[in-house]
Amino acid sequence: AASETVLLNLKSESFAPVILRFATVFGLSGRTRFDLVVNLLTAKAYVDKNMTVFGAEQTRPFIHVSDAAESIICAMKKNRELVSGEIYNIGGSQLNYTLLELANLIKERVPDSFITIENANEDARNYNVCFDKAFNDLSFAPKFSLEDGIDQVVNKFKKASG
Repeated sequence: AASETVLLNLKSESFAPVILRFATVFGLSGRTRFDLVVNLLTAKAYVDKNMTVFGAEQTRPFIHVSDAAESIICAMKKNRELVSGEIYNIGGSQLNYTLLELANLIKERVPDSFITIENANEDARNYNVCFDKAFNDLSFAPKFSLEDGIDQVVNKFKKASG
């Protein structure tokens, strides 16, 4: 938040800051991160046959890494007068899931896995985010579903082990 304020205060004729607030990223990339919840739980389900879910009822917004990159392109292509100084949530309303819903989607794709729900020290934060502004101003809508990203990770592990 502090860096956003600094950048927005620097707005001028020669500098047009646009703030993109990404939902939680998932999916494969050149340097896939397995510390992010979708990729991590999918890997745990495939390798360990168990996913431990902390805060099962927490709602989180998600975005595929390729869609996140596409949103940057969308912002860069727009008229600078329209987007300069604006803040956009990047994701899709259809990508708001609870962590338990996420785990169940993974279990559908890795049926021999188990879900362990851990309630101790449950984080009560919920982020059910609206992405209408990015859709309306940037013409951005995600193309990848959560299932697409889960399938990518599962297929990557299948190829590595087969």
